[in-house]
Amino acid sequence: MTGHSTEFTPKGQRTRQRIVEAASRIIGVRGIARMTLEDVRAEARVSSSQIYHYFANRESLLLAVVDVDGQEASADPMIGDFTSIDAMRAWCCELVDRYRRTLHHNGCPILAPGSAVLDDKLYVYAVERLGQFERDVRDGYRAMLQSGELNLDVDADNLATVTVATLLGGVVLSQFQQDSAPLERAVDAVLERLDCCR
Repeated sequence: MTGHSTEFTPKGQRTRQRIVEAASRIIGVRGIARMTLEDVRAEARVSSSQIYHYFANRESLLLAVVDVDGQEASADPMIGDFTSIDAMRAWCCELVDRYRRTLHHNGCPILAPGSAVLDDKLYVYAVERLGQFERDVRDGYRAMLQSGELNLDVDADNLATVTVATLLGGVVLSQFQQDSAPLERAVDAVLERLDCCR
């Protein structure tokens, strides 16, 4: 079994998840550039050999962190199935609640301070994740257009881009300020814009 294998025992899966979560917490506080495997080892309370059992190197661990973060953001069942503004409002409330619960422990790995030093492979992967998130939101808006929830003059592509940019901006400011208020204001702005598009 190598660091690239996904066929782990239940105990192995839990250990691997603990390592990924530890790395995510460190990145949220210090940024990607200042995350070391030694820090992760101490945070996760595992040995160096355990880290290398599940991850070939630092890059593969970072990819796993970005993958988990992207899934949390874009694999939510409601993403891509926004049949009403009420559904969007409920998802936004859950987003704010999630960041309130994790604000002082987890950041947004893709956009954490220090992300500018990402290598090409990790950068491309992060961009793909954000792109999928935007496509999910766009598909939701298109469904709302078809159902008559939004005015037919609305440009779903443009509105999705503005929505994602606004929400991610709110997340970044909330992380820097260690306060959920910026994200809450970003959510309010998104919902107000949707109300204007009825």
